[in-house]
This record gives sequence, structure tokens and C-alpha cells, in this order.
Amino acid sequence: MTHVNFGDVEWTEGKRFEVPLSSYRHALTIVCTHKGRHQGTFTNGTFGYFALVRFTTGDEGVGIVPVLPDGRFLMIVEERPAVTSWGERPRTFKRLSGEDINLGEYQSLEFPAGGKDAGESPRDAALRELKEETGIPDQTIALYRMRAVYPMIPDTIMRMHYAVAYLSDEHFAVQVETDGGLAVFAVTEEEIERNIRNGVLADAITVLTGWNFYKTVRDARKNPGTMKCLKEEGYLTEETT
Repeated sequence: MTHVNFGDVEWTEGKRFEVPLSSYRHALTIVCTHKGRHQGTFTNGTFGYFALVRFTTGDEGVGIVPVLPDGRFLMIVEERPAVTSWGERPRTFKRLSGEDINLGEYQSLEFPAGGKDAGESPRDAALRELKEETGIPDQTIALYRMRAVYPMIPDTIMRMHYAVAYLSDEHFAVQVETDGGLAVFAVTEEEIERNIRNGVLADAITVLTGWNFYKTVRDARKNPGTMKCLKEEGYLTEETT
């Protein structure tokens, strides 16, 4: 763990200084400002400051809701050590038919997601992550992308780009080597809704935001007037890849 003594920092309005890595992909940037909500004692008195968390792997990410031709959705099992902090969280994804998915102590069932590489467009990042994390073959995809959102704006520099991908090919891998090995499952809309209600699917970034966008797209595809309005307002874009 890294310890920083703010008393050793010479305060200058607007100054930034870096705190060494606090985890495998996070770092802190401390910003000196008189507008900060918190107070820290610097060398020449007490001044406001705040801390920004940034991702060393990049400040933008993508999340994708993949829809198979039969209407099921692809979800992946990721290792998420932070879930152990919430002991009350249910750990079994309930299926309507077939065997339930036991997530164990550290795992989380999510839609495909990942970081956007430097110089990569949100569109290309979404398609790359989709293929890497589900093993789908090349195919025609109806892609709907949402205007960027900022899910951790209080203290973390992050911009997320969400997409819904209607696939034309039913094939996918049940296991991929990405991120040390990911299991891939096809689940129904009713199963997703059930497991949101029972608390198994509770992550805002990797599940709920994308799922809400999917439902908006689903309804708009049935109503051309709504779809036209959403496009004109810049809320979403539609393309075929």
C-alpha cells in the first residue's frame, strides 16, 4: 500500500502530482485547488484538494450487449475480487431450464466489456471486445451505439461507450482464452430480468447500464418514430457492420 504525506507537498493552485499505482490498473492524481470539497494540510497551510482515480490502461471503455438470432444474450463469467466485499450478494444465476450458474466467491456474470485502446474508435473497440470475449465468427452485425456516459464521475476519470449488437450467426465459443479464460453463456431475456430482481446481476457498469440501453433499442426497433427521435437527438447511432 502506498502512503502519501500531504504535509510534504508544496501547494500550488492547479498543481497535480501522481501517487504510485494503488492496484494492478489504478493510480491516483492529486489536484490542488481552492474549490476542493476536502481539506488537506500542505506545507504552507490548509488548502482544498481532491483526488482523481485514473486507469493506467486508458480512461475509456466499452460494454456490449450481444443478441443472438434466437433472442438469447451472450454473457461471460469474469473474476471480480471486489464482490467478496458484499457478503449478502447472491452467487447463483438462476436458469429457467438447465443447470444454474454457480458464480462462486470471486466471479461475476457480465456482458462483454473492456478498455478502448489508444487511437481506437468506440465502434472498433466494441467489435473487438465482442469477438475476443465470446469467440463469435465474422458476420453481419446490426450495431446500435449509445452516447458516451460517465459512470464514475465523482472521482474517477472514465468514459464508457455502450452498444447493442444484433448478431446474424448463432455460433459462439463456450470458453475463450481472453483474460486468463472466460466461460461464455447464452441466457434468455426472462432469465436476465429474474436475476436482476434477485440481486445476482447488480453491477451498474457491466450489466445494468447496457441492459437498460438494450431495452431502449428493443422498443425503438418496434417504433420507427421513437428510433428517429433518438437518432436525431444524438442518443444513439445505428449501423450494419
